[in-house]
Amino acid sequence: MLRSFDRQPRLVASMIVTALLLAVSAISPFAGGTAFAVPAGSTDAVQVACNNTFAPVKFPLEYDVVAHPSANPIAPNLPFTVTFDVTVVMAPAFLNGVYAALAAAGQTVGAIPITELAATIVPLTGAAGAPAVVKIIGTKAAPATVVPAPAVVPVTAGISVFLGSVTGSYTANPTGNVSFAFSGNAWMPAIAATATAAALPADPLPAGTTEFGWTPATAIPFKQLVVTPGGSQMYTKTSLINGLVTPYLMCMGGTWTITPPPAATPTANPTFGLPLVPPTGFASFAIGTGPQITVPAAATTVPPTTVPGATTVPTATTLPGATTVPTVPVATVPVTTPQTTIPAAPITNTATYTADCVEDFLTPPANHHPLTYKVTATALSPVAVGGTITITNQEWQVIVPAALVAQLSALLPNGLNATSTGSLVATNVADPKISTSPPIQTSTALPATGDLVTTVHPADASFTATGGDVEVKFSGATNSVDLAGTPVLLTCTPTGAVPTLLTIKVPGQSAPTTTTPFRVPVNAAPLPAPAVASSGQIPRTGSNSSVLWVELFGGLLIIQFGIMMWSAGQGRRRRRAV
Repeated sequence: MLRSFDRQPRLVASMIVTALLLAVSAISPFAGGTAFAVPAGSTDAVQVACNNTFAPVKFPLEYDVVAHPSANPIAPNLPFTVTFDVTVVMAPAFLNGVYAALAAAGQTVGAIPITELAATIVPLTGAAGAPAVVKIIGTKAAPATVVPAPAVVPVTAGISVFLGSVTGSYTANPTGNVSFAFSGNAWMPAIAATATAAALPADPLPAGTTEFGWTPATAIPFKQLVVTPGGSQMYTKTSLINGLVTPYLMCMGGTWTITPPPAATPTANPTFGLPLVPPTGFASFAIGTGPQITVPAAATTVPPTTVPGATTVPTATTLPGATTVPTVPVATVPVTTPQTTIPAAPITNTATYTADCVEDFLTPPANHHPLTYKVTATALSPVAVGGTITITNQEWQVIVPAALVAQLSALLPNGLNATSTGSLVATNVADPKISTSPPIQTSTALPATGDLVTTVHPADASFTATGGDVEVKFSGATNSVDLAGTPVLLTCTPTGAVPTLLTIKVPGQSAPTTTTPFRVPVNAAPLPAPAVASSGQIPRTGSNSSVLWVELFGGLLIIQFGIMMWSAGQGRRRRRAV
Protein backbone atom coordinates (compact mmCIF):
# COMPACT_ATOMS: atom_id res chain seq x y z
CA MET A 1 0.00 0.00 0.00
CA LEU A 2 2.79 2.42 0.95
CA ARG A 3 4.71 1.49 -2.20
CA SER A 4 1.62 2.24 -4.25
CA PHE A 5 1.43 5.73 -2.68
CA ASP A 6 5.10 6.27 -3.42
CA ARG A 7 4.64 5.33 -7.05
CA GLN A 8 1.56 7.55 -7.48
CA PRO A 9 2.27 10.86 -5.73
CA ARG A 10 0.01 12.79 -8.08
CA LEU A 11 -2.93 10.52 -7.25
CA VAL A 12 -2.31 10.87 -3.50
CA ALA A 13 -2.09 14.67 -3.74
CA SER A 14 -5.23 14.78 -5.88
CA MET A 15 -7.18 12.70 -3.34
CA ILE A 16 -6.05 14.94 -0.45
CA VAL A 17 -7.12 18.14 -2.24
CA THR A 18 -10.46 16.59 -3.16
CA ALA A 19 -11.08 15.60 0.45
CA LEU A 20 -10.20 19.12 1.61
CA LEU A 21 -12.64 20.65 -0.88
CA LEU A 22 -15.41 18.33 0.29
CA ALA A 23 -14.71 19.17 3.93
CA VAL A 24 -14.65 22.92 3.33
CA SER A 25 -17.84 22.82 1.26
CA ALA A 26 -19.56 20.87 4.04
CA ILE A 27 -18.91 23.68 6.54
CA SER A 28 -19.84 26.46 4.13
CA PRO A 29 -21.21 29.50 5.99
CA PHE A 30 -23.82 29.77 3.26
CA ALA A 31 -25.28 26.32 3.84
CA GLY A 32 -29.07 26.23 3.89
CA GLY A 33 -31.28 25.72 6.94
CA THR A 34 -33.42 27.69 9.38
CA ALA A 35 -30.65 29.63 11.11
CA PHE A 36 -32.74 32.77 11.17
CA ALA A 37 -36.06 31.14 12.03
CA VAL A 38 -37.99 31.96 15.19
CA PRO A 39 -40.05 29.62 17.40
CA ALA A 40 -43.54 29.07 16.07
CA GLY A 41 -46.29 30.77 18.11
CA SER A 42 -50.05 30.36 18.35
CA THR A 43 -53.22 32.35 17.74
CA ASP A 44 -56.35 31.55 19.76
CA ALA A 45 -59.87 32.93 20.07
CA VAL A 46 -60.68 32.42 23.76
CA GLN A 47 -64.21 32.57 25.14
CA VAL A 48 -64.68 33.68 28.75
CA ALA A 49 -67.72 33.85 31.04
CA CYS A 50 -68.82 37.32 32.19
CA ASN A 51 -71.28 38.91 34.64
CA ASN A 52 -71.82 42.48 35.78
CA THR A 53 -72.46 44.53 38.90
CA PHE A 54 -75.24 46.59 37.33
CA ALA A 55 -77.77 43.80 36.86
CA PRO A 56 -76.89 40.09 37.02
CA VAL A 57 -77.01 39.19 33.33
CA LYS A 58 -74.48 36.61 32.14
CA PHE A 59 -72.86 36.80 28.70
CA PRO A 60 -69.69 35.64 26.93
CA LEU A 61 -66.71 37.74 25.86
CA GLU A 62 -63.94 36.84 23.43
CA TYR A 63 -60.23 37.52 23.80
CA ASP A 64 -57.95 36.98 20.82
CA VAL A 65 -54.49 35.96 22.05
CA VAL A 66 -51.33 35.73 19.95
CA ALA A 67 -48.56 33.97 21.90
CA HIS A 68 -44.82 34.00 21.11
CA PRO A 69 -42.78 31.48 23.16
CA SER A 70 -39.03 31.74 23.64
CA ALA A 71 -38.73 28.09 22.54
CA ASN A 72 -40.94 25.51 20.84
CA PRO A 73 -40.87 22.80 22.11
CA ILE A 74 -40.12 24.00 25.62
CA ALA A 75 -37.20 22.34 27.39
CA PRO A 76 -38.20 20.20 30.41
CA ASN A 77 -37.64 21.70 33.89
CA LEU A 78 -36.12 24.90 32.45
CA PRO A 79 -37.30 28.53 32.49
CA PHE A 80 -38.94 30.04 29.43
CA THR A 81 -40.97 33.11 28.51
CA VAL A 82 -44.12 33.72 26.50
CA THR A 83 -45.20 37.10 25.13
CA PHE A 84 -48.97 37.52 24.84
CA ASP A 85 -50.65 40.06 22.54
CA VAL A 86 -54.23 40.40 23.80
CA THR A 87 -57.21 41.87 21.94
CA VAL A 88 -60.69 42.16 23.45
CA VAL A 89 -63.44 41.29 20.95
CA MET A 90 -66.75 42.77 22.06
CA ALA A 91 -68.86 40.46 19.95
CA PRO A 92 -72.61 40.96 19.39
CA ALA A 93 -73.43 38.41 22.13
CA PHE A 94 -71.43 40.48 24.63
CA LEU A 95 -72.88 43.84 23.56
CA ASN A 96 -76.42 42.54 23.48
CA GLY A 97 -75.94 41.16 27.01
CA VAL A 98 -74.88 44.63 28.19
CA TYR A 99 -77.81 46.24 26.42
CA ALA A 100 -80.18 43.70 27.98
CA ALA A 101 -78.85 44.57 31.44
CA LEU A 102 -79.40 48.28 30.75
CA ALA A 103 -82.93 47.69 29.49
CA ALA A 104 -83.73 45.52 32.52
CA ALA A 105 -82.71 48.43 34.74
CA GLY A 106 -84.86 50.86 32.78
CA GLN A 107 -81.90 52.70 31.23
CA THR A 108 -81.70 54.06 27.70
CA VAL A 109 -79.21 52.20 25.52
CA GLY A 110 -76.62 54.71 24.26
CA ALA A 111 -72.87 55.11 23.92
CA ILE A 112 -70.91 53.30 26.65
CA PRO A 113 -67.55 54.73 27.72
CA ILE A 114 -65.14 52.05 28.93
CA THR A 115 -62.60 53.47 31.35
CA GLU A 116 -60.64 50.36 32.32
CA LEU A 117 -59.85 46.96 30.82
CA ALA A 118 -57.82 44.29 32.59
CA ALA A 119 -57.04 40.62 32.08
CA THR A 120 -54.81 38.15 33.92
CA ILE A 121 -53.14 35.14 32.29
CA VAL A 122 -51.94 32.21 34.41
CA PRO A 123 -50.52 28.76 33.57
CA LEU A 124 -53.21 26.10 33.22
CA THR A 125 -51.01 23.05 32.57
CA GLY A 126 -47.35 22.15 32.32
CA ALA A 127 -45.69 25.15 34.00
CA ALA A 128 -45.50 27.39 37.05
CA GLY A 129 -45.05 31.14 37.16
CA ALA A 130 -46.47 34.46 38.32
CA PRO A 131 -49.65 35.84 36.72
CA ALA A 132 -49.16 38.08 33.66
CA VAL A 133 -51.47 41.11 33.64
CA VAL A 134 -52.45 43.36 30.74
CA LYS A 135 -54.39 46.49 31.57
CA ILE A 136 -55.34 49.86 30.09
CA ILE A 137 -56.79 52.61 32.25
CA GLY A 138 -58.49 55.77 31.10
CA THR A 139 -60.69 58.34 32.82
CA LYS A 140 -64.27 59.50 32.51
CA ALA A 141 -63.02 62.48 30.51
CA ALA A 142 -60.71 60.34 28.35
CA PRO A 143 -61.98 56.75 28.37
CA ALA A 144 -59.91 53.86 27.10
CA THR A 145 -62.51 53.26 24.39
CA VAL A 146 -66.14 54.03 23.67
CA VAL A 147 -68.80 51.62 22.44
CA PRO A 148 -70.95 53.75 20.10
CA ALA A 149 -74.71 53.88 20.56
CA PRO A 150 -76.34 51.11 18.52
CA ALA A 151 -78.75 52.02 15.76
CA VAL A 152 -80.78 48.86 16.35
CA VAL A 153 -80.79 46.31 19.18
CA PRO A 154 -79.84 43.49 18.99
CA VAL A 155 -76.63 44.44 17.18
CA THR A 156 -74.93 42.22 14.63
CA ALA A 157 -71.42 43.75 14.53
CA GLY A 158 -68.81 43.73 17.27
CA ILE A 159 -65.88 45.96 18.31
CA SER A 160 -62.22 44.98 18.86
CA VAL A 161 -59.88 46.75 21.30
CA PHE A 162 -56.17 45.93 21.58
CA LEU A 163 -55.53 45.48 25.28
CA GLY A 164 -51.75 45.26 25.19
CA SER A 165 -48.73 42.96 25.30
CA VAL A 166 -47.22 41.27 28.33
CA THR A 167 -44.36 38.80 28.76
CA GLY A 168 -44.67 36.08 31.39
CA SER A 169 -41.79 34.09 32.88
CA TYR A 170 -42.35 30.43 33.76
CA THR A 171 -40.64 27.12 34.59
CA ALA A 172 -41.68 24.05 32.63
CA ASN A 173 -42.73 20.71 34.07
CA PRO A 174 -40.74 17.57 33.18
CA THR A 175 -43.25 16.37 30.56
CA GLY A 176 -46.58 17.18 28.98
CA ASN A 177 -47.90 20.33 27.36
CA VAL A 178 -47.81 23.93 28.51
CA SER A 179 -51.07 25.87 28.23
CA PHE A 180 -52.59 29.00 29.76
CA ALA A 181 -55.98 30.38 30.84
CA PHE A 182 -57.58 33.60 32.02
CA SER A 183 -58.07 33.97 35.76
CA GLY A 184 -60.89 35.99 37.30
CA ASN A 185 -64.33 35.84 38.85
CA ALA A 186 -67.76 36.24 37.32
CA TRP A 187 -69.72 35.66 40.51
CA MET A 188 -70.76 38.69 42.50
CA PRO A 189 -70.33 38.21 46.24
CA ALA A 190 -73.21 38.37 48.63
CA ILE A 191 -74.15 41.84 49.82
CA ALA A 192 -72.25 42.71 52.96
CA ALA A 193 -73.88 44.71 55.74
CA THR A 194 -72.13 47.93 54.72
CA ALA A 195 -73.27 51.05 52.98
CA THR A 196 -70.80 50.54 50.13
CA ALA A 197 -72.39 47.21 49.26
CA ALA A 198 -76.01 48.29 49.24
CA ALA A 199 -76.05 49.16 45.54
CA LEU A 200 -74.62 45.82 44.40
CA PRO A 201 -76.95 42.97 43.52
CA ALA A 202 -76.07 39.56 44.86
CA ASP A 203 -75.14 36.70 42.54
CA PRO A 204 -72.88 34.50 44.66
CA LEU A 205 -71.16 31.33 43.56
CA PRO A 206 -73.79 28.57 43.79
CA ALA A 207 -73.20 25.76 46.24
CA GLY A 208 -71.34 22.87 44.69
CA THR A 209 -70.12 24.97 41.75
CA THR A 210 -66.43 25.47 41.16
CA GLU A 211 -64.56 27.79 38.83
CA PHE A 212 -61.03 28.00 37.56
CA GLY A 213 -58.81 30.60 39.21
CA TRP A 214 -59.63 32.90 42.04
CA THR A 215 -62.90 33.25 44.00
CA PRO A 216 -63.38 36.29 46.26
CA ALA A 217 -64.66 36.19 49.80
CA THR A 218 -68.46 36.18 49.79
CA ALA A 219 -68.84 39.12 52.19
CA ILE A 220 -66.75 41.64 50.26
CA PRO A 221 -68.35 43.72 47.46
CA PHE A 222 -66.69 43.36 44.08
CA LYS A 223 -66.23 47.13 43.88
CA GLN A 224 -64.01 46.89 46.93
CA LEU A 225 -62.21 43.80 45.65
CA VAL A 226 -60.95 45.45 42.46
CA VAL A 227 -58.80 47.88 44.43
CA THR A 228 -57.19 45.21 46.61
CA PRO A 229 -54.15 43.17 45.60
CA GLY A 230 -55.21 40.31 43.34
CA GLY A 231 -58.73 41.62 43.06
CA SER A 232 -58.46 43.19 39.62
CA GLN A 233 -57.84 39.97 37.75
CA MET A 234 -60.21 40.27 34.81
CA TYR A 235 -62.75 43.05 34.47
CA THR A 236 -64.07 45.87 32.31
CA LYS A 237 -65.10 49.11 34.03
CA THR A 238 -67.76 51.21 32.33
CA SER A 239 -69.40 54.57 32.92
CA LEU A 240 -73.16 54.91 32.67
CA ILE A 241 -75.76 57.62 33.20
CA ASN A 242 -73.28 60.46 32.61
CA GLY A 243 -70.77 58.92 34.96
CA LEU A 244 -73.11 58.50 37.91
CA VAL A 245 -72.87 54.70 37.77
CA THR A 246 -69.61 52.82 37.19
CA PRO A 247 -70.47 49.13 36.92
CA TYR A 248 -67.87 46.42 36.47
CA LEU A 249 -68.14 43.59 34.00
CA MET A 250 -66.34 40.63 35.59
CA CYS A 251 -65.09 37.65 33.63
CA MET A 252 -63.38 34.35 34.33
CA GLY A 253 -61.88 31.47 32.42
CA GLY A 254 -64.38 29.07 30.91
CA THR A 255 -67.71 29.56 29.14
CA TRP A 256 -71.34 29.64 30.09
CA THR A 257 -73.74 27.01 28.83
CA ILE A 258 -75.79 28.58 26.03
CA THR A 259 -79.57 28.20 25.88
CA PRO A 260 -80.84 29.27 22.44
CA PRO A 261 -83.93 31.51 22.23
CA PRO A 262 -87.27 29.73 21.80
CA ALA A 263 -88.55 29.15 18.30
CA ALA A 264 -91.35 31.66 18.88
CA THR A 265 -88.85 34.51 19.32
CA PRO A 266 -85.89 33.67 17.03
CA THR A 267 -84.40 37.17 17.24
CA ALA A 268 -84.20 37.16 21.05
CA ASN A 269 -80.84 36.89 22.77
CA PRO A 270 -79.75 33.45 23.98
CA THR A 271 -79.33 32.99 27.70
CA PHE A 272 -76.08 31.98 29.40
CA GLY A 273 -75.77 30.21 32.72
CA LEU A 274 -74.86 27.02 34.51
CA PRO A 275 -73.22 24.67 34.22
CA LEU A 276 -69.94 26.48 33.71
CA VAL A 277 -67.72 24.85 31.10
CA PRO A 278 -64.12 24.97 32.42
CA PRO A 279 -61.37 26.51 30.29
CA THR A 280 -59.49 24.23 27.90
CA GLY A 281 -56.40 26.43 27.70
CA PHE A 282 -54.74 28.43 24.96
CA ALA A 283 -51.15 29.00 23.80
CA SER A 284 -50.43 25.28 23.96
CA PHE A 285 -46.81 24.20 23.42
CA ALA A 286 -45.20 20.80 23.89
CA ILE A 287 -42.51 20.09 26.48
CA GLY A 288 -39.67 18.14 24.93
CA THR A 289 -36.12 18.01 23.62
CA GLY A 290 -36.90 17.51 19.94
CA PRO A 291 -36.00 19.85 17.08
CA GLN A 292 -37.39 23.37 17.23
CA ILE A 293 -40.69 24.08 15.49
CA THR A 294 -39.92 27.34 13.79
CA VAL A 295 -41.34 29.96 11.48
CA PRO A 296 -38.78 30.64 8.74
CA ALA A 297 -37.67 34.23 8.50
CA ALA A 298 -39.06 36.14 5.56
CA ALA A 299 -36.95 36.70 2.47
CA THR A 300 -36.64 39.92 0.52
CA THR A 301 -36.73 39.80 -3.28
CA VAL A 302 -34.85 42.64 -4.93
CA PRO A 303 -36.32 43.38 -8.39
CA PRO A 304 -34.07 43.90 -11.42
CA THR A 305 -32.73 47.44 -11.80
CA THR A 306 -31.25 49.07 -14.88
CA VAL A 307 -28.55 51.75 -14.76
CA PRO A 308 -28.98 53.97 -17.85
CA GLY A 309 -25.95 54.63 -20.05
CA ALA A 310 -24.27 58.03 -20.39
CA THR A 311 -21.89 59.49 -22.97
CA THR A 312 -19.08 61.97 -22.37
CA VAL A 313 -17.24 63.61 -25.30
CA PRO A 314 -14.12 65.50 -24.17
CA THR A 315 -12.38 68.02 -26.45
CA ALA A 316 -9.61 67.07 -28.89
CA THR A 317 -5.97 67.81 -28.18
CA THR A 318 -3.59 69.23 -30.81
CA LEU A 319 0.19 69.61 -30.54
CA PRO A 320 2.29 71.63 -33.04
CA GLY A 321 3.34 69.47 -35.95
CA ALA A 322 1.02 66.68 -34.94
CA THR A 323 -2.10 65.34 -36.44
CA THR A 324 -5.24 66.26 -34.64
CA VAL A 325 -7.05 63.15 -33.48
CA PRO A 326 -10.46 63.69 -31.92
CA THR A 327 -10.98 62.04 -28.59
CA VAL A 328 -13.11 58.94 -28.79
CA PRO A 329 -16.51 59.39 -27.14
CA VAL A 330 -16.78 57.44 -23.95
CA ALA A 331 -19.98 55.65 -23.04
CA THR A 332 -21.18 53.68 -20.08
CA VAL A 333 -23.00 50.46 -20.73
CA PRO A 334 -26.54 50.04 -19.37
CA VAL A 335 -26.26 47.30 -16.79
CA THR A 336 -29.18 45.33 -15.38
CA THR A 337 -28.79 43.55 -12.06
CA PRO A 338 -30.66 40.25 -11.91
CA GLN A 339 -33.42 39.58 -9.42
CA THR A 340 -31.99 38.12 -6.23
CA THR A 341 -33.53 36.82 -3.04
CA ILE A 342 -31.86 37.83 0.21
CA PRO A 343 -32.82 35.92 3.39
CA ALA A 344 -34.08 38.18 6.15
CA ALA A 345 -32.57 37.80 9.60
CA PRO A 346 -33.79 39.17 12.95
CA ILE A 347 -31.68 41.99 14.34
CA THR A 348 -31.92 43.12 17.97
CA ASN A 349 -30.44 46.22 19.55
CA THR A 350 -30.67 48.34 22.70
CA ALA A 351 -30.41 52.13 22.79
CA THR A 352 -30.52 54.49 25.80
CA TYR A 353 -32.21 57.89 25.61
CA THR A 354 -32.40 60.92 27.88
CA ALA A 355 -35.82 62.56 27.91
CA ASP A 356 -37.13 65.86 29.22
CA CYS A 357 -40.52 65.13 30.79
CA VAL A 358 -42.82 68.10 31.29
CA GLU A 359 -45.82 67.69 33.58
CA ASP A 360 -48.95 69.81 33.77
CA PHE A 361 -49.11 70.09 37.58
CA LEU A 362 -46.31 72.44 38.67
CA THR A 363 -45.21 75.68 37.04
CA PRO A 364 -41.98 76.09 35.04
CA PRO A 365 -39.19 75.33 35.55
CA ALA A 366 -40.18 73.00 38.39
CA ASN A 367 -42.34 70.96 36.00
CA HIS A 368 -39.34 69.63 34.01
CA HIS A 369 -38.04 66.22 35.05
CA PRO A 370 -35.28 64.13 33.44
CA LEU A 371 -36.09 60.48 32.79
CA THR A 372 -34.04 57.80 31.06
CA TYR A 373 -35.50 55.36 28.57
CA LYS A 374 -33.63 52.15 27.71
CA VAL A 375 -35.30 50.58 24.68
CA THR A 376 -34.69 47.10 23.25
CA ALA A 377 -36.41 45.86 20.07
CA THR A 378 -36.13 43.39 17.19
CA ALA A 379 -36.90 43.58 13.46
CA LEU A 380 -36.22 41.55 10.32
CA SER A 381 -33.68 42.92 7.82
CA PRO A 382 -33.58 43.36 4.86
CA VAL A 383 -37.05 44.41 3.73
CA ALA A 384 -38.04 45.12 0.14
CA VAL A 385 -39.33 48.51 -1.02
CA GLY A 386 -43.03 48.62 -0.19
CA GLY A 387 -42.65 45.89 2.44
CA THR A 388 -43.79 46.10 6.05
CA ILE A 389 -41.24 46.63 8.80
CA THR A 390 -42.48 45.21 12.11
CA ILE A 391 -40.75 46.17 15.36
CA THR A 392 -41.25 43.26 17.77
CA ASN A 393 -40.18 42.12 21.25
CA GLN A 394 -40.08 45.66 22.55
CA GLU A 395 -38.89 46.20 26.12
CA TRP A 396 -38.80 49.71 27.51
CA GLN A 397 -37.09 50.41 30.82
CA VAL A 398 -38.13 53.75 32.31
CA ILE A 399 -35.63 54.99 34.91
CA VAL A 400 -36.82 57.69 37.35
CA PRO A 401 -33.86 59.33 39.16
CA ALA A 402 -33.59 58.93 42.93
CA ALA A 403 -34.05 62.66 43.57
CA LEU A 404 -37.43 62.67 41.85
CA VAL A 405 -38.45 59.45 43.60
CA ALA A 406 -37.76 61.12 46.96
CA GLN A 407 -39.99 64.07 45.99
CA LEU A 408 -42.83 61.77 44.88
CA SER A 409 -42.74 59.37 47.81
CA ALA A 410 -45.06 61.49 49.93
CA LEU A 411 -47.55 61.80 47.04
CA LEU A 412 -47.44 58.12 46.06
CA PRO A 413 -47.96 56.10 49.25
CA ASN A 414 -49.24 53.09 47.26
CA GLY A 415 -46.46 53.16 44.65
CA LEU A 416 -46.39 54.42 41.10
CA ASN A 417 -49.50 53.52 39.07
CA ALA A 418 -49.18 54.96 35.59
CA THR A 419 -50.73 54.67 32.16
CA SER A 420 -47.96 55.07 29.59
CA THR A 421 -47.44 55.18 25.84
CA GLY A 422 -44.23 55.03 23.83
CA SER A 423 -43.49 56.29 20.30
CA LEU A 424 -40.96 55.26 17.67
CA VAL A 425 -40.05 57.36 14.61
CA ALA A 426 -38.59 55.98 11.37
CA THR A 427 -36.90 57.41 8.28
CA ASN A 428 -37.59 56.42 4.66
CA VAL A 429 -41.07 55.11 5.47
CA ALA A 430 -44.56 56.07 4.36
CA ASP A 431 -46.81 58.15 6.59
CA PRO A 432 -47.32 57.78 9.46
CA LYS A 433 -43.63 57.99 10.27
CA ILE A 434 -44.32 57.79 14.02
CA SER A 435 -45.90 54.74 15.68
CA THR A 436 -47.39 55.19 19.17
CA SER A 437 -48.28 52.19 21.32
CA PRO A 438 -51.71 51.75 22.91
CA PRO A 439 -51.81 52.77 26.60
CA ILE A 440 -50.00 50.41 28.96
CA GLN A 441 -50.83 50.17 32.65
CA THR A 442 -47.93 49.73 35.08
CA SER A 443 -47.84 49.36 38.86
CA THR A 444 -44.49 49.66 40.67
CA ALA A 445 -43.61 50.06 44.33
CA LEU A 446 -41.31 52.98 45.16
CA PRO A 447 -37.86 51.93 46.33
CA ALA A 448 -36.65 53.10 49.73
CA THR A 449 -33.54 54.56 48.09
CA GLY A 450 -32.09 54.85 44.62
CA ASP A 451 -33.64 55.05 41.17
CA LEU A 452 -37.06 53.67 40.29
CA VAL A 453 -36.94 51.29 37.31
CA THR A 454 -40.15 50.11 35.68
CA THR A 455 -40.40 47.94 32.57
CA VAL A 456 -43.14 47.88 29.93
CA HIS A 457 -43.60 45.85 26.74
CA PRO A 458 -45.41 47.90 24.08
CA ALA A 459 -47.27 46.28 21.23
CA ASP A 460 -45.54 45.72 17.90
CA ALA A 461 -44.98 48.81 15.73
CA SER A 462 -45.22 48.73 11.91
CA PHE A 463 -43.86 50.92 9.12
CA THR A 464 -43.92 50.70 5.30
CA ALA A 465 -40.53 51.01 3.58
CA THR A 466 -40.39 53.52 0.72
CA GLY A 467 -36.74 53.18 -0.32
CA GLY A 468 -33.39 53.57 1.33
CA ASP A 469 -32.29 52.10 4.63
CA VAL A 470 -34.72 52.69 7.49
CA GLU A 471 -33.53 54.04 10.85
CA VAL A 472 -35.82 53.62 13.87
CA LYS A 473 -35.39 55.82 16.95
CA PHE A 474 -37.17 56.73 20.18
CA SER A 475 -39.58 59.59 19.53
CA GLY A 476 -41.20 60.26 22.90
CA ALA A 477 -43.55 58.97 25.57
CA THR A 478 -46.41 60.00 27.84
CA ASN A 479 -47.07 58.96 31.42
CA SER A 480 -50.36 59.59 33.20
CA VAL A 481 -49.97 59.42 37.00
CA ASP A 482 -52.38 59.99 39.87
CA LEU A 483 -50.65 62.20 42.46
CA ALA A 484 -52.64 62.25 45.69
CA GLY A 485 -55.92 62.20 43.77
CA THR A 486 -54.81 64.68 41.09
CA PRO A 487 -54.23 63.30 37.56
CA VAL A 488 -50.87 64.48 36.20
CA LEU A 489 -49.66 63.99 32.62
CA LEU A 490 -45.92 63.87 31.82
CA THR A 491 -44.97 64.39 28.18
CA CYS A 492 -41.44 63.19 27.44
CA THR A 493 -39.30 64.11 24.44
CA PRO A 494 -35.71 62.99 23.73
CA THR A 495 -32.89 65.46 24.32
CA GLY A 496 -29.30 65.63 23.12
CA ALA A 497 -27.99 63.01 20.72
CA VAL A 498 -30.70 60.54 19.72
CA PRO A 499 -29.05 57.21 18.85
CA THR A 500 -30.50 54.82 16.30
CA LEU A 501 -32.30 51.86 17.79
CA LEU A 502 -32.50 49.74 14.61
CA THR A 503 -31.23 50.06 11.04
CA ILE A 504 -33.19 47.97 8.53
CA LYS A 505 -31.64 47.46 5.11
CA VAL A 506 -33.91 48.17 2.13
CA PRO A 507 -32.12 47.01 -1.06
CA GLY A 508 -33.26 47.44 -4.66
CA GLN A 509 -32.36 51.08 -5.31
CA SER A 510 -30.49 52.14 -8.48
CA ALA A 511 -26.86 53.01 -7.89
CA PRO A 512 -25.55 56.31 -9.36
CA THR A 513 -23.20 56.10 -12.35
CA THR A 514 -20.09 58.14 -13.11
CA THR A 515 -18.15 58.41 -16.36
CA THR A 516 -14.37 58.61 -16.66
CA PRO A 517 -13.25 60.05 -20.04
CA PHE A 518 -11.06 57.80 -22.17
CA ARG A 519 -8.54 59.97 -24.04
CA VAL A 520 -6.71 58.79 -27.19
CA PRO A 521 -2.98 59.68 -27.14
CA VAL A 522 -1.86 62.31 -29.66
CA ASN A 523 -0.29 61.14 -32.95
CA ALA A 524 -2.11 57.85 -32.60
CA ALA A 525 -3.96 56.39 -35.52
CA PRO A 526 -7.70 57.08 -35.60
CA LEU A 527 -9.80 54.24 -34.26
CA PRO A 528 -12.26 52.68 -36.67
CA ALA A 529 -15.19 52.89 -34.26
CA PRO A 530 -15.97 54.40 -30.87
CA ALA A 531 -14.62 52.32 -28.04
CA VAL A 532 -16.99 51.26 -25.30
CA ALA A 533 -15.65 51.60 -21.78
CA SER A 534 -17.15 50.27 -18.58
CA SER A 535 -15.53 52.79 -16.32
CA GLY A 536 -17.33 54.24 -13.34
CA GLN A 537 -19.44 52.58 -10.65
CA ILE A 538 -21.35 49.67 -12.10
CA PRO A 539 -23.59 47.61 -9.81
CA ARG A 540 -22.54 44.05 -9.22
CA THR A 541 -24.25 41.51 -11.46
CA GLY A 542 -24.72 37.78 -11.22
CA SER A 543 -25.33 35.55 -8.25
CA ASN A 544 -25.07 36.53 -4.65
CA SER A 545 -22.24 35.33 -2.42
CA SER A 546 -23.95 32.13 -1.32
CA VAL A 547 -24.61 31.04 -4.91
CA LEU A 548 -21.03 31.92 -5.92
CA TRP A 549 -19.76 29.76 -3.03
CA VAL A 550 -21.71 26.76 -4.32
CA GLU A 551 -20.71 27.37 -7.96
CA LEU A 552 -17.03 27.85 -7.10
CA PHE A 553 -16.74 24.68 -5.05
CA GLY A 554 -18.83 22.72 -7.51
CA GLY A 555 -16.48 23.68 -10.34
CA LEU A 556 -13.37 22.97 -8.28
CA LEU A 557 -14.70 19.57 -7.26
CA ILE A 558 -15.43 18.62 -10.88
CA ILE A 559 -11.92 19.69 -11.94
CA GLN A 560 -10.35 17.91 -8.98
CA PHE A 561 -12.21 14.67 -9.67
CA GLY A 562 -10.92 14.84 -13.26
CA ILE A 563 -7.33 15.32 -12.09
CA MET A 564 -7.72 12.46 -9.64
CA MET A 565 -9.01 10.10 -12.34
CA TRP A 566 -6.20 11.17 -14.71
CA SER A 567 -3.64 10.59 -11.98
CA ALA A 568 -5.04 7.15 -11.34
CA GLY A 569 -4.75 6.34 -15.05
CA GLN A 570 -1.17 7.59 -15.14
CA GLY A 571 -0.31 5.19 -12.33
CA ARG A 572 -1.39 2.20 -14.44
CA ARG A 573 0.92 3.05 -17.35
CA ARG A 574 4.10 1.02 -17.63
CA ARG A 575 7.39 2.44 -18.88
CA ARG A 576 8.47 0.72 -22.10
CA ALA A 577 11.67 -1.26 -21.71
CA VAL A 578 14.56 -0.04 -23.83
